[in-house]
Amino acid sequence: MAVPRAIIVCTLLCALLACSSTDPLRINEPAKPFQAENIRGETISLADYNGSVVLLEFWGTWCPPCVGDVPYLKEAYEMYGDRGFEIIGVANDRYSDLISFLLEYEISSPQVHDEGGQLMRTYLGPQTRYVYPIAILIDEEVYVRATGADLRRQNLLNTLAEHFDAGEQATAR
Repeated sequence: MAVPRAIIVCTLLCALLACSSTDPLRINEPAKPFQAENIRGETISLADYNGSVVLLEFWGTWCPPCVGDVPYLKEAYEMYGDRGFEIIGVANDRYSDLISFLLEYEISSPQVHDEGGQLMRTYLGPQTRYVYPIAILIDEEVYVRATGADLRRQNLLNTLAEHFDAGEQATAR
């Protein structure tokens, strides 16, 4: 039995619309604002970091690639923290596991406890496929500048060097 053409067209259009509406993050477009409670019980928002370069890192202590990124994140902060670089971690974890991990690895950057990934789904879209870690680099003007592999391990350091070096060259002119 043949499927009516109208049903096929309608199905394809719905799928196309669903895909386009679930891709809220685009390079060189404004970052979505958010507000969340950090692990100290304080409300933080992206607006608190206006004028800073922010790495928004969705991660978990149970994620081997996330754990492998920790030395690079710490190095990036050591290199660029005094130049306006901030890291906000959004951890999809049990609270006790998160606190133990932060203490063991001496991580002091702001952390949001996001057990169940609600903030991640709100920020990235409910239909987005998630593979941890998810990193988003947001510039001083609150635009998304990089995501994905550009922000993993050594690539993170290279991306930040390019960003900060370009900023220095622009102000030197």
